[in-house]
Amino acid sequence: MEQVSFSWLVYVIMLIMIAVSRMHKSVIAMTAGVIFFISRYVTVGDVAKYSLINLDFIITITGMSIIASFMKHSGIFQFLVLKAVRKSKWKPDLLTRNICVVILALSAFFCDRIAVVLMFPIVAFIFDSLDLEFNNTIMGALNSASLGGVLLSISGAEVILISSAANITFIDYLYFITPALLVVFFLYILYIQFFMRGENNDDIKTADVSLIKFNEEMAISGPNLFSKLLLILISTITMLCFSKILGLSDSVIIITGAILLFLTIELEPDKVLKEIKLNIFFYILGLQIVAAAFYKYHIYETLAEQLIILFGFNGFYICVFILISGALLSLAFGRLSMSFLFIPVISILVKLGLQPMALYSSFVFSMAFARSPTMLREIPKVLKNTHIEEKRVWEHYFKLFKETAAIYFICFVWFVLYVYLRFFYNA
Repeated sequence: MEQVSFSWLVYVIMLIMIAVSRMHKSVIAMTAGVIFFISRYVTVGDVAKYSLINLDFIITITGMSIIASFMKHSGIFQFLVLKAVRKSKWKPDLLTRNICVVILALSAFFCDRIAVVLMFPIVAFIFDSLDLEFNNTIMGALNSASLGGVLLSISGAEVILISSAANITFIDYLYFITPALLVVFFLYILYIQFFMRGENNDDIKTADVSLIKFNEEMAISGPNLFSKLLLILISTITMLCFSKILGLSDSVIIITGAILLFLTIELEPDKVLKEIKLNIFFYILGLQIVAAAFYKYHIYETLAEQLIILFGFNGFYICVFILISGALLSLAFGRLSMSFLFIPVISILVKLGLQPMALYSSFVFSMAFARSPTMLREIPKVLKNTHIEEKRVWEHYFKLFKETAAIYFICFVWFVLYVYLRFFYNA
């Protein structure tokens, strides 16, 4: 009993610190892990025994980090944004939609937060050059990045962890989870285009604008680098779609694509590898140590049992609970920390006979918009207070949230409906 109380105490303090402290999450999580080690309630052997982190996860996240680093050096960010401007036909609504599509796509293959940090200076420059109001586009772009972060099984640490722990292949994820997220993105774009229009919706006047600024060809770092990256990226995605036929795991295909980039593109390995953020690995390690304590003292089992007592073996009700609680907790404490809470509980529920894909899909859906507030805090730093003062970030966010609250509700209703129709209707 003492060990359980201690585990909960350290865990709750860690989550509060993650939510409110300016310290980096990796430092907070590792501190919690060290406390468990010093207390002797958890040993290194326990971490190895109860680990959620397997070789598939490590290889996949390393491979995706390498691919993302090559993407950053290729100029693909600038190219796609400028292409979106050209394709907008100088209409503000189309421009916002195209930028959201680009951010969604890039976030699916790149860290969503870093994609926002890299993209927003370019987007802000474009809107300033065209003399357009930028604030109305902020929420659309942030939510597109948040959705992109869970769009594919390779889109971020959270979904990579879920996929490796639950043995969900790229094609299974693409078949069961991605369609619902794409519908939500479509609904969201419709909403911001028809219900959140700015005052000026006339065509952009380009007479006084130097259109040479928007020539996407100028963004390419080098034709060989760009074309080789695109070819290998498309080949990797194609192989992921046929991984079952090929008899290869997703992690092997991804690391193969990463190695091919090193072999075919003339970029110094040190230049690529220094872009890989080691803090994510320390954050994950810290969370894993805490998770080992929860495994060791049967806390996850207790949580699963409480859900069964509360909802019986009604899988749909449990899915709805995961959707709602996962959304609120991920919003407050971050998606990755909640992954280490929900995945073990879901795995126990699966052993009790509940549908695995329904439960894991519900948790992924719960994280769909959870990153938007976190990423909003990066924008003042990136734009140097030109659009949002850092001290007014949350005030700005809640103002935008009021304008988009209705579409959040609609999207979550869609998720509940999708889970029911896909997994439980006529089951």
